[in-house]
Amino acid sequence: MAAGNDEAAGKAFAASYINKPMWEEPLRMVAEEISVATEDASTRATALNEGIRLIKLALPVDPILAADLARLAGPMIWTAMRNQIGAMLRDWFSIDDPHHRQLALAAMLATGSDDFADILVPLLTAEDRQVRIRTYQAGEAFYPASLGANWRSVVAGWHEDARADFVFEVTHRALMADVAQDFALNDPSIKVREQAIQELSWIWATDALERIANNLDDAALDTLLPAFFPEVLPETLRPRFIAANRRLVAREATPLGRIQRLLRGVEFGDTVAMDLITELTALSSPVDQQAQYAIGEALKIVKPHTAAWVSDWLTAKLLDGTLWVEYLEPFLLPVSKKKATDLIHKLATRELEYREASATRMILSAGATPELATQVFDKWCHLQHAVSAGDTPRLMWKCIDQLRGILRSILVDVAVAGIMPSLQGDFDSDKFRVVTDIFGSVNADAEELRSEMSETLRQSLRHYLKEGIAKLLGEDLFDDSNRSEAAISLGRIGDAEDLADLQRMIDADIKPPRGSGSITYSNWYVRAVLWLDAPDTDATLIALLRQEKYQSDAARGLLQLAVPPNPEKPLAGNTTNFEAIWTARAGVQPPGFDPTRAKRYAEAIKQRIAELKKENEANPQAFTGRIKDLAVLVAVLDGRDSADFVINTLALPGQWDAYARMRGIRALLMSGATLTLDCMLSVLDPAIEHMLSQGLYEDRNLWLLVDCLELLPFSDDPARAIARIEEVMTKYTYWPYQFRDLVTAMGHTRSDAAVPFLIRLARRRRCAEYGR
Repeated sequence: MAAGNDEAAGKAFAASYINKPMWEEPLRMVAEEISVATEDASTRATALNEGIRLIKLALPVDPILAADLARLAGPMIWTAMRNQIGAMLRDWFSIDDPHHRQLALAAMLATGSDDFADILVPLLTAEDRQVRIRTYQAGEAFYPASLGANWRSVVAGWHEDARADFVFEVTHRALMADVAQDFALNDPSIKVREQAIQELSWIWATDALERIANNLDDAALDTLLPAFFPEVLPETLRPRFIAANRRLVAREATPLGRIQRLLRGVEFGDTVAMDLITELTALSSPVDQQAQYAIGEALKIVKPHTAAWVSDWLTAKLLDGTLWVEYLEPFLLPVSKKKATDLIHKLATRELEYREASATRMILSAGATPELATQVFDKWCHLQHAVSAGDTPRLMWKCIDQLRGILRSILVDVAVAGIMPSLQGDFDSDKFRVVTDIFGSVNADAEELRSEMSETLRQSLRHYLKEGIAKLLGEDLFDDSNRSEAAISLGRIGDAEDLADLQRMIDADIKPPRGSGSITYSNWYVRAVLWLDAPDTDATLIALLRQEKYQSDAARGLLQLAVPPNPEKPLAGNTTNFEAIWTARAGVQPPGFDPTRAKRYAEAIKQRIAELKKENEANPQAFTGRIKDLAVLVAVLDGRDSADFVINTLALPGQWDAYARMRGIRALLMSGATLTLDCMLSVLDPAIEHMLSQGLYEDRNLWLLVDCLELLPFSDDPARAIARIEEVMTKYTYWPYQFRDLVTAMGHTRSDAAVPFLIRLARRRRCAEYGR
């Protein structure tokens, strides 16, 4: 092969070298047969001619293969071809291109000859380790003979890091255990010796490791001990290694250092539980994250011998601030009643730092009993009485929050078993508020609790909630927050028949508020209805569509009933799954999608949209935003059959509705609807022009514009859509990276028109400034 200086040719040849042809191995077998034949005087001449011919045939096609064949064919063939091969490889290496130089090195290494030592040695001893590693990795293997017959003395003169790399290569890649053994026993550098031992362990060279260990005195073994992999050592060596590790333990100055050494001894088979107890007892703060991991490993070893000691020790260390790691919680046992009482009193009377509060919560929740839950609940109720009486200093709220954390960290059935005895007797509204705070103040992704407790406990708590709700509704004692928490509690714990109670609470919430607060809790009531999972849930939500306060949350609740939420791929999320557009057009529906429900709920929402349009004919702008939000949900539920309705609704005049316009079109596409470009532009063009008029200095405006543009090519006319995209892009300054999502979209359009656009985009450095 004539080596040129074309970089593209170098890359292409590199690719072909990585994907080697199947016929290389047979040629290697031929070369090896030629090598054998040259050793026999009767076949030497013929073998010599055949070997030279083989190399000459391979050299123009693949110099790396030719070099390898020349080595395999034996010294006579190499002697005959070395000048020709050497000249070509040196010319190749002289090309000022990294791809060509790397391939030339691969060929030089393949020869196994020291003809190229003048090139290899400076590279293998370079100060930059990346240069050294790239040189070794250029070839499939490294042959020490490449450095000359006296390669041992050559390598001995290299600096320490270069020798360590050499040991790695000849051991880890070339499996030359004898070479590594020699370095492990004789090299003056501890680093090189450790490298040799480690690599022998990696290749599982047990015999070599045993010979090394037997040739090391105690002092040398102590020094090199960290390099040995315990799992590779023969059983016969383990006692000596345990003794060596014990000597190292004795030299450590700190308890933590000794703990870490003892853990190493466990790997060799040492028994260290009692020693670890001694060192853990002596341990003092502070300890870093890495040390806490070692402590956790030590506790795993000690716990089977004395679990109570481990729990007491860890409790003390958590409270004094030495440790604070949640994964240590399994080592804790229930604390004594006196200790629990003291800790609960502290939580109820003092504001603790976050670390101390978390440690206390971990200690109390470990193996918590109903009696402990009773104590915490009664303390909380005492504070709640003071709050209701008007005594509300900051400390009191902080203590309530600390007690709340304890009850929520305890297993639900244990907490309920502890709470229920305190709820006997006359009804106490403050206790009811505490109960609903525990079970009703949650995140949106909280789970139902019906399956977390025994049926007897659940029914007891359920009846308590229902009686409290009836009493407080009848006497109008709830504020909006308390009522929503009670609804959530009943939704998570109650039975289907309790839907009537939730409906009464919703009716109370719909009434005009007594105060002027602007906070609404409709989303939580809808969440409670969904948690209850009653047969009439959808009927309740459809009825709530007619309540202005509830219509948005009720519509989203219906969506959840028809399309179970998938956090990873939400149908109405913030990103576009472009391939899902084609999947939907093929008729494939999302997992769990209920088409019958979806159709029915879409019709109900469409009917409500029609009513809103009619009710607000005199002032259509008043409800346009809400109408369009509802239309987006119709697009998700029934985009194929309701596309015209959704388009007409989204195209209504409005302000600050760009997100609804974009999300509606995206939902239609992802439901499988096929849209004309004109229909899409009737909805998206006002949003696009609005973004341009606002200016694209804020990222959110630019991202929204891109979100609109990336949908257009999925219309019935991708070429015209792309022309519109380019027209928009000429109106403002942009950087190509800002259109990475648009580039992704183009890759999914399945349109030939996308290719010229992507080429033009790649050639631009920056668009003309907006307005020019």
